[in-house]
Amino acid sequence: MSFSDDLAKVCLQAGEKCEEVARRTAIELQSNMIEKSPVGNPDLWKANKSVMYARETHNLWVGAINADLAKGEKKVARMGKKKLKENYKLKAGQNYTGGRFKSNWQVGLGSMNESVDSEPRSDALGRAKVVLEGFKPGQTIFLTNNLPYAKKLEYGHSKQAPGGMVRLTVQDFAKAVKRAVESVK
Repeated sequence: MSFSDDLAKVCLQAGEKCEEVARRTAIELQSNMIEKSPVGNPDLWKANKSVMYARETHNLWVGAINADLAKGEKKVARMGKKKLKENYKLKAGQNYTGGRFKSNWQVGLGSMNESVDSEPRSDALGRAKVVLEGFKPGQTIFLTNNLPYAKKLEYGHSKQAPGGMVRLTVQDFAKAVKRAVESVK
C-alpha cells in the first residue's frame, strides 16, 4: 500500500476534515525532515582535520614548553580561541554558512516545487505551511529537497544524519497520520 492509498483511506474516515488531516500530516513530515537535516560544520570536515588538531593541541604544546623552561626564561604565550582561528585557518569552508540544505525543503501541490533557496536559514517550515494552505483533496503533495547533494546526504554522506532524513521520516508516516487525525477530532 502506498502513501496516497493510506492517506485516501484516512481521508474517507476523516470525512470533512480530510483536508486538515492531510495538511497536518504533510507539515509534520516536512518538519521531521527539516529537523533531521544535517547542518554543515567545516570544523568536522576531513580537509580541516589537521587544522583542528593544531588548534586543539597548540596550548598543550605551549604548556609543555613552558614547563620545561628554566626559572627566569621568558614563557611562551597561550592563544585564545579567536587567535587560534586566525593563526590556524581552515583549509576548506572558510566562508561557509551552514543551514542551506536544511532551509531548502520545498513543498509542491500537484507537481514538484523545483526551486532552490539560496539563503541559508530561511523558514522552510513556514513556506511549507503557506503552500499547504492551498491543498485540496485529490492533489499530490510533494516534499522535496532540490540541492544537488541531497541524495548523498540521504544515503549516509553526513555523520550527523547517517540514516538520512526521508527514510527515517517515512518510518513514522502512520504515526504522523494518526496524530493528525487525533488533532482534528
